[in-house]
Amino acid sequence: MSTGRGGSLGSALPRAGVWVLVPGAAQWGWGQQERGVAFFGSFAAGLGTSAFVWGTPMGLALLAFAFLSHVAATADVVRQSAFPAPGRWVPVLGSAVGLGIGVYLPLLALASLVAWPGMRDGADDGFLVNCWAYRGSEPGRGELVWYRPTPLGSPRLGRVVAGRGQEVEWSAGTLKINGRPDRKLASVSGPLGPKSLRYRVPEGHILIRSESKGSIHRASVDGLSIVGLDQIVGRPWARFYPINERRLL
Repeated sequence: MSTGRGGSLGSALPRAGVWVLVPGAAQWGWGQQERGVAFFGSFAAGLGTSAFVWGTPMGLALLAFAFLSHVAATADVVRQSAFPAPGRWVPVLGSAVGLGIGVYLPLLALASLVAWPGMRDGADDGFLVNCWAYRGSEPGRGELVWYRPTPLGSPRLGRVVAGRGQEVEWSAGTLKINGRPDRKLASVSGPLGPKSLRYRVPEGHILIRSESKGSIHRASVDGLSIVGLDQIVGRPWARFYPINERRLL
């Protein structure tokens, strides 16, 4: 038995349709404009600001606020749609579980794969890392990578200098790859390194130059290292911290 918008609790959300995915939309459609604007405004403010500061603790806190605003709006739809009226906490818990499992957890999982926030040790800067970038390929020369210098080391920023099987020669302050000077690394300093060095990058490895803060275009032979492909975490595609220095890489 039902009246008006009423119905069982189990049928309330399905009949509300996809509008429950937009907080406040159902209320607006029912002529409750002020309630709808309040729900949508709270959700949009939390979600939008969370996206802007993504990668920081504040970003997670604001995402949680957006989630709670969404839960409140959906629970309100359930209360107004179901007959007999459910208990006080049933709509809230049901909405939280449904939205959490069906919407927010999958979105967080996707964000952690394509926009993982990585902070660099010893520097106040962080990068968004695409952890799926090299699932079916290897990083090419000149690409920035987020890698572990050792299997258990903390990830850091680096640039690929040479790929597997390529011959690397360093002498007289000049770095050559397969016999050709690397224009970006034509002048390489290394006060603690050897005067000359020649080797071939082994299979399953690449040669990486560590990128310290403020030295994107400055190289040092002491910053060159051979790492395994399994130590490549992903490809950084944007700087997210400091906030005033945000940019695509």
